[in-house]
Amino acid sequence: MSRNIRWDDCLLKNVLSLVEALLELSEQQEDNSKPTLWVEWREDKLRVTGYETKQKAGKRSRTDEVGTKKKHLLNLIQTTSKSSKLPSEIKKLDEIQYVLDCLRELKVQKDEESNKNHGYWKFSLKLKHQTATTAENLEVVECRWREHPKTKSQKTSQKSTTTDNGIDWREIFHQKLKYVRHEATERGFEVNVHVPLGLVERKQQQRRDKHSAPENPYELEKEVIVKTYEHDAFLQEVIGEQSTEKKKHIGIIGEAGAGKTTLLSKVAEYLKDETTYLPIWISLASLEGETLENYLLDTWFASTRCSKTREQFKERFSQGDVWLLLDGVDEMAENSPLDALKIEKLPDWLRKARFVLTCRLNVWDKRVNNPLTGFETYRTQEFKPEQVNEFIQKWFELAESTEKGTALQTKLKARRHEKIRSLVTNPLRLSLLCQAFYLDNQGELPETKAGLYERFINYFYDWKSENIPEELRYSDDKKDELHKALSKLALAGIDSNTRFRLKRKFARKQMGDEKLLDLACRVGWLNIVDRNARNDEGVYAFFHANFQEYFAALAIDDWDYFLPRTHDNKPVADKRYRIFEPQWKEVILLWLGRAEDDVSDADKEEFIKKLVEFDDGCGNHNFYYRAYFLERRFSRSS
Repeated sequence: MSRNIRWDDCLLKNVLSLVEALLELSEQQEDNSKPTLWVEWREDKLRVTGYETKQKAGKRSRTDEVGTKKKHLLNLIQTTSKSSKLPSEIKKLDEIQYVLDCLRELKVQKDEESNKNHGYWKFSLKLKHQTATTAENLEVVECRWREHPKTKSQKTSQKSTTTDNGIDWREIFHQKLKYVRHEATERGFEVNVHVPLGLVERKQQQRRDKHSAPENPYELEKEVIVKTYEHDAFLQEVIGEQSTEKKKHIGIIGEAGAGKTTLLSKVAEYLKDETTYLPIWISLASLEGETLENYLLDTWFASTRCSKTREQFKERFSQGDVWLLLDGVDEMAENSPLDALKIEKLPDWLRKARFVLTCRLNVWDKRVNNPLTGFETYRTQEFKPEQVNEFIQKWFELAESTEKGTALQTKLKARRHEKIRSLVTNPLRLSLLCQAFYLDNQGELPETKAGLYERFINYFYDWKSENIPEELRYSDDKKDELHKALSKLALAGIDSNTRFRLKRKFARKQMGDEKLLDLACRVGWLNIVDRNARNDEGVYAFFHANFQEYFAALAIDDWDYFLPRTHDNKPVADKRYRIFEPQWKEVILLWLGRAEDDVSDADKEEFIKKLVEFDDGCGNHNFYYRAYFLERRFSRSS
């Protein structure tokens, strides 16, 4: 199935660059050669294929036509100075896939049977003819592009949103459309295989007998998922129809690393490229206690340097075609972030926008009896077994190591790896597993979520080798020093109001050494994501929020940090009960998953026992469900 095509000028340029390069190559190749990329005219069609030579028994070799690979097409563009100028090798390979999808959609390209599972391509391009000039052959592609319904609708939409005496609101909004894709590995392919989404029907919260614990008290029961959508269907049937019929707001909820931000970025692309609507992307952590209204006016709109006034900007919302894409409700510096976003509390002009937000389950499910008004809720689902296999196959195709990908697929099927198989139905964790397995010469698998993060950290410096200074590359002591400083910062961050957004002054203080802070930035554990509007101070975030939580778990020596050891049927004075605070849930689970030589199983069991027997002295037994949940998760992850 073709992925969602952008239909922008950049894609057209890259399509023409590839076709032109293929035309040039067809005039240069010798008839008796059998290269990895072979182009020839055949019956007024430009045929593209390739050959490979393999060693056979008896030291004999044989050359067969197998098709070409995307890397050979990319190399052709680069060597003919027609590079698509994208920022990384993998993104360039990804762009080649978009080009092939586009040519097929334009009915210029016709695929032949080939082993695409191993990355081979054979196809023909229907152009003018062999004796035509290059310009005449390229005109065929350009004509098909101009006549395609998607490019026509795009031109119409561009005209329809140019209003207010020539001010092109579409251009203003699109120039500001910046969003973050959490690429967990250098391959970055996790953003192209998407989890399904389930439409949640919220009913009255179920009441259970206090002695009958559910399998997982935080997990929505299967019957409340009334419909499941695959990725393309969600964009077309939910986002597309939302814009014309239902006019409801959308909440995308899921666990950490489930692909919520990735999906929201795809919603942004869809609204930008396929509709006339005006999307605004906001990372909610960047509000830092500011109201949504003030942030839009004082920060977002002010930064556009538009000649229009605030009142004209607010008036633009009255047309009902502005979509606010709000990422990370759980990362807001608010005690009750959902209360801060209640639509009915917003000013009239802002209520006319359409809202799509993302939120972790541990925050959203706290308000199961009082969800935000007017929202349809879609929960990320786990990868199905066939999607896990597809993900692994495509990831290792990009890594040009298909045999290792097959080996990983085989290992995951083994009964002894049932635990890790259940963990990697999550996009982030599956991408980390692929990266770790790719770099591990022994081909062994971790057993727990914490073990998976530990394995990835061990290989992080091999992956980022070109960015690693010698003082860190050859010194385990220096790595340990850096990791301890990162753990201290991670813990302090989660324990603060800003959580995942760490100002430089704060980070420097917690890490204790500015050189360590700069070292963490150089190797990529920390990245600057923003600057304070008042003083230009840098604001940092961890490589991924999950890694901040993992480093925080490493900083905790005693479970007394979560639940006072001395608790005896009444609160302990001056002690925090973090077990009740939702931001610590993932940290607790990662702490429980630490290795035996790091945190003893006896210590973990003592913590679980304390949870199960918890009594606050006020007859409150609700905590039993949380304890049971942790116990179940611990037993499955250790």
